[in-house]
Amino acid sequence: MESWNPRFSPLAPFLGSDVHSLNTNRLGIKGSKYSFALSLGACDLLYHHINGQRWVGRTGNFLSTLSAVFSEFDARVRNSIKVIHFAGTRSREDLRILGPILHRHFPNVEELLVTLSASEGSSDANFVLEALASPLPLEDETGWLFPGLTTLRLKARRKAVYDGVMGVIEARRSGGVQAIQRVSIKNGRIGRDAAAKLKATVPDFCMTGTRYIDTESATRGMEPTTEIAITLNNRLGERRRYNDQLPIHRLPPELLCHAFKDGYKEGDYGGLFAIRSVCKRWLEVVDSSPALWTFVSVAHNENLLDMILQKSKNHLLSIEYGTQFGCPRYLARVRSKGNFKKHIIPLAYRWKVLDLRTYGDDFAWALCLQLPNLETLKVHLPVVPCNHSHPLRAPKLRYVTNRGLDLNWESLSDLRVLILANPTSDLSLNQAYAILTNCPRLEIFQAQGNLYSDSRPGFQRSGSTNHPLAPVSLPHLRYLLLFRVAVVPYSALLSLIHAPNLQRLYWLRQLILYWPAPLFKPVERFFGADIHSLNADRLHVRGSRYSFTLSLGACKLVYFSSFPWKWEGERRNYLKELATALSGFDGRVYESIKVIDFGGTRTREDLIVLGPLLHRHFLNVEELMITLSSSERRADAHLVLEALASPLPPEHGAGWLFPELTTLHLKACRQPICDGVLGVIKARQNAEVRAIQRISIKGGTIGRDTAARLEASLQDFRMDGTSYLDTESELA
Repeated sequence: MESWNPRFSPLAPFLGSDVHSLNTNRLGIKGSKYSFALSLGACDLLYHHINGQRWVGRTGNFLSTLSAVFSEFDARVRNSIKVIHFAGTRSREDLRILGPILHRHFPNVEELLVTLSASEGSSDANFVLEALASPLPLEDETGWLFPGLTTLRLKARRKAVYDGVMGVIEARRSGGVQAIQRVSIKNGRIGRDAAAKLKATVPDFCMTGTRYIDTESATRGMEPTTEIAITLNNRLGERRRYNDQLPIHRLPPELLCHAFKDGYKEGDYGGLFAIRSVCKRWLEVVDSSPALWTFVSVAHNENLLDMILQKSKNHLLSIEYGTQFGCPRYLARVRSKGNFKKHIIPLAYRWKVLDLRTYGDDFAWALCLQLPNLETLKVHLPVVPCNHSHPLRAPKLRYVTNRGLDLNWESLSDLRVLILANPTSDLSLNQAYAILTNCPRLEIFQAQGNLYSDSRPGFQRSGSTNHPLAPVSLPHLRYLLLFRVAVVPYSALLSLIHAPNLQRLYWLRQLILYWPAPLFKPVERFFGADIHSLNADRLHVRGSRYSFTLSLGACKLVYFSSFPWKWEGERRNYLKELATALSGFDGRVYESIKVIDFGGTRTREDLIVLGPLLHRHFLNVEELMITLSSSERRADAHLVLEALASPLPPEHGAGWLFPELTTLHLKACRQPICDGVLGVIKARQNAEVRAIQRISIKGGTIGRDTAARLEASLQDFRMDGTSYLDTESELA
């Protein structure tokens, strides 16, 4: 006992004793990649292994240990076992490796229950049961495995094929051992001819939940008879004639190829091979369509790589090269990188798309090549950003998305899309200016910097240049997206850009505690220019506890803060900076703004703090859209709108806030009370300002009497999704 591995030490003294196991005739074996289970009578043992279950390996020979334990079983227990159940996901391996040991220790086995799992190398019964279809190897002993076997019960998981069972039965019959008399199969699939021959050969044959399939050969383990072959050939001929009459087979190959291309994801050759296996014509169309064989990856094995390069002919290729940490798809092919390069470097003239997902400097070999047809370059360096100073020789390059790599920016020209994320260092003003100058037909420019772009030494100098820069005309630019970039250089860059067809400018910045950069510089440089804002009549202001958003026309600025937002603090006065930025707006922009939308979760504060500032610059505001948020101190419209119900404080000048206001739209989040709107209307009617004539309320609650009085006193009063609250008095 001392020499045994402790893994199986409980087996002999407990499972092998006649007291616990004598009354049972069944032994259960269940194996998977990481576990092994053995059950006998009332006893179950389960073992897990984190590195995968191996019977013979560096950690020990568990096979010999298990055999030694079985030899200590009581003789009556070994003779009583009549049934062995092989379950789990590796029935083939357990039959092949454990079968000889179980055959030696349990000589009276008459019945096997075997699970055919889809995780085997093949889901065919002949493959899983091959240990039963041939004599034992000489090193084990002579004879056949389980010579007394008369019953075979098979259970399939997913889509196992049972055609090979007939080969096992005939092999054992011709080998001189007792013939299998009873076979049952559950689930899975079987050929009609194979099922017919099993019924004729086996005295007791039954099927449960098994469906028929048409196969060209009845079994893998036997040669079909002449009659069966003739029958199958006739059926295949009928199927081909039927398929030829289907409407889809009348489509021209070009249209069918286009449908195939839209039907599977690029690079998913498993899906492409599934399409090839449908019928002979589809196989011919796929193999003769080079456009379907253009994706090449380092993850492909050599046979697939040769097949792709052969079938793609002279079509342009999409190259994917990646060796990312922790990605099994690529780690499995790291050793094949040299062979991959040997195949694709001579074909650099055919590269159309290059996708580099790697680490370190394992990319320079590709970017140093002459790439005359390259149109798309994607670089993703997730670990350590790198520099590449070699000029790119890709005259047709139009789309660049780059994460973590500093390229030779001056060598880029005539791009349509440029997306930059997390470079080693933010672009200087001269570098960004050179890119935009060299790409007059640029449509999308996106830059993402670092959190501390403005806090590094010299950030002020990065916005300067030795020579005055001329304006840059970008008539095709539609999207200008800036995330966490340095404010000073990019604000200077915005003042140089002339983009008449711009659809969206998005500026997002995350603030740090001691941020020296001017916060609203982009507002003054770009938002206030009439070419971008003149056609807009609406200003959006949205605030929350940790953010502030300002949008005008096609331009939008978003600021996030790690600490609660304060307009006036000990170190910074953001309100004064915003006032300075707004004072630089074009006069025509001031006149065009008719609507201001106050959203977010701090509408009351923004109306009190920002209202006088916006009132001073935008004199023609006629409409306010206000969100009544439940995060306010009190969810009442009168409290939120109190800035509109009284004159301005003396320090902000005489008069009322937005004197031209005639329309008020209220949107209630959750269930605030809207009765206080009536008090705001009455207060402004008694003052020397224009009266509010139109009000709409969406959501929230309101008293029936208040709603009736509003409808009687206004030209237009609407409610949408607002519920009535029965109150006898409304807020004055």
